This record gives sequence, C-alpha cells and structure tokens, in this order.
Amino acid sequence: MVSHDASSSAIGYLYQVRWALLELLRGARERPDMALTLEKFDDVAWEDSGGDPQALLQLKHHKHSNGSLTDKSADVWRTLKVWMDDPQLRDVSGPDLSIVTTAIAPVGMAASYLRRDGRNVAKAVELLDEAAKSSKEKHHTSAARAQWLRLSDADRIGIVQRTYVLDGHLPIEQLDAALEDALWFAAPQGRTADFLAVLDSWWMGVAIDLLRKARRSIRADELKAKLDDIRDGFHPDNLVTTVPRVDGTDVMDQYGERAFVTQLYWIDATPVALKRAVADFHRAVTQTTHWVDRNLLEMSEFDEFKDALMDEWELAFDDMMQDLPEEASEGDKKKAGAALYRRLRDSTAVQVRPRYTEEFYARGIRHELADGCRKGWHPDFEELVQALTIGND
Repeated sequence: MVSHDASSSAIGYLYQVRWALLELLRGARERPDMALTLEKFDDVAWEDSGGDPQALLQLKHHKHSNGSLTDKSADVWRTLKVWMDDPQLRDVSGPDLSIVTTAIAPVGMAASYLRRDGRNVAKAVELLDEAAKSSKEKHHTSAARAQWLRLSDADRIGIVQRTYVLDGHLPIEQLDAALEDALWFAAPQGRTADFLAVLDSWWMGVAIDLLRKARRSIRADELKAKLDDIRDGFHPDNLVTTVPRVDGTDVMDQYGERAFVTQLYWIDATPVALKRAVADFHRAVTQTTHWVDRNLLEMSEFDEFKDALMDEWELAFDDMMQDLPEEASEGDKKKAGAALYRRLRDSTAVQVRPRYTEEFYARGIRHELADGCRKGWHPDFEELVQALTIGND
C-alpha cells in the first residue's frame, strides 16, 4: 500500500521555521550586523550586509529522533550534494557549513570527526572517500558519491574543513523550552511563555514572507527592535497586538448579516466604510480572545473599557438628538447618524490601556457593541432593531 502520510515533511518545515527563530535569537548578539535567510542559500543561512553568505545550515529532523549519520547515510550525501553544486561553497575561503540534525554521528564515522570539539578533517575526508568508492547503493546517493569523487582534493578538503556537525540536536517538541531559555533576558519575569506566543505570531508572518520571497532576510537588529516592542507591550499601561491585519473583503461573507453591518446600512455607509468596519470588528474580537486566553487582559478590565465606550457614545448620541429638528426627515436622520459614526470612528479618547493606541481596536469594539444593539448610529436605531427582531420572529 502506498503511504500518503506527509506528516514527516510537514514537521520538517515547521522545524526549519522554528529552529531558524532559535538560531536568530542565539546568534543575534554575535552577528549584530548580519541577517538571517530561509531557503535562499540553504535551509537557513547568515548573510553579511552586502548579501554574501557567511554561514549555511542544513536542517535534518528525524521522527522520534531516530536516524544516524553514518558515512553512507542519505543525510550526509544529500547535504554534500547541495554544497558541491555551488562552486562558491567548494572554495576554501567560502562560508561555514553546518549540518544540524536530531540524528547521532556514531563514533568512528566521518561526521563524528566534524563536531566543533575533537575535529579531524583529514580523517573525515578519508572516510568519505572510502564510503564514496565502496557503497553499492545505486539510487538515493549514487550521483552525490560520484560527484564527490570527481572533485579535486582541494575542493573536497575545502568543503570538509568548513563543515560542522551539530548532531543529537533538539527535536521539535523541545524547541519551545529552548526558545523560552533564549528569551530569559528579554521576557518579563514569569511571562516568558506569553512573550514567546507573541513573538511566534510575529515570526510566522516573517517566515512566510521569507519563504515566498516577499522579503530577502531578517536582520539581527530587526529582531532586537521587535523584542523591545513586545516587552513594551507587557508594560502595565500597554498591550501588544498579536492579530495581523485582515482584508474586509475576505471576511465580509462571514459577517455580512450581522447587526453591526445592518446598522451601517441604516446610515447609508459606503462600501469602503463597510469593508473597514468588518475588518476592524473581526480583528478586534479575535485580539480580545488572544489577550484573555494568555491572561494579558482581564475580563473585568475589558468590561470597563466597553462601559467607557458606551459613556462616550451616550453623550455623542445625545448631542446628535439635541441638534436634530423635531420633524427631521429620514434623509436628515441618516446624515446625522453618519456624522455620529464618523465622529466616534475617528475618536481616540477612549483606549483599553493608556499606552495602547492601535485605532482598529476601539473601532472594532464599538462595532461589537453595535452588534449587540446596545448602541447605534441612526437616531431611530432602537425602533429599527425592534422592528427587525419582530420581523425575524
């Protein structure tokens, strides 16, 4: 039976992305002027300010941490094949080359002589030469072994003396603990797991952009700036945004029949205003859930914020009603409601915390209140809601 289980491949990609974050955290201090790349020069790589590679890393994750780096293993020869195919990587002055793997290099194998400690480059070259000549395997590594034997002595030595084996490395299930350990200097005391969750949310967006070539690299100083920003978000007077922007068009079908959208139709809101409202509502409600789930925001504090928004609306709504003539036309009422909506939409007077100034959040929670029909924009919104409710019974 043919297996279609892609779990190992999926885990491999996730391992690459999360391990790259760990590499960036660990290496940022030593390489402050460099940048990290994904799938550009290799699985993970460091490049200098001129865009030239300085260190390349091949990642090998084995399910249940099995596998071994013998002289004839596919991991060894597939990695060498990648490096042999690039003339720059064969040069003795080329970048450092590393194999990061959950597998183990058995004693006496070439890989065991290429750890950072106890290195013996000449012995490793000798063992790889022997393996390339003696292996009878004809499918997975035969092309790589043949290519190895065609290289000059200088090229083979040039590759091996810059190769480092980091075997027995952390499996994917242990990366969270390693990431938290790497964040000890940045995260507020007792909030490391929450800090990592916020960092992960940002990092996944960065990694996706790197993999789809929307950006070429991530600099070490960019990471430092983000860590400072996240830490600032944990200040008692602030919060950190973890939910990315959304396009209202993408979620319009999900919310098109909601009460807050209907209330906007009652004041003849434009398609642009409707699209922005749906996006703000979706993002704000999702963001609240994230904060509450991570104990970054208490429900009592959130309720106080909504009460403050209600107080703001009540005064503004009363002003609108005072300015409307007693016999106002439906057109005048719609214009007054639209003006009230724009006035509060642009207001930054009420924030969930003093230093949290993301405008989408207050806008979105105002829509949440309108969705519950606790507030509205049209002067007759209560009667319109009642008629709508009766009509749906």
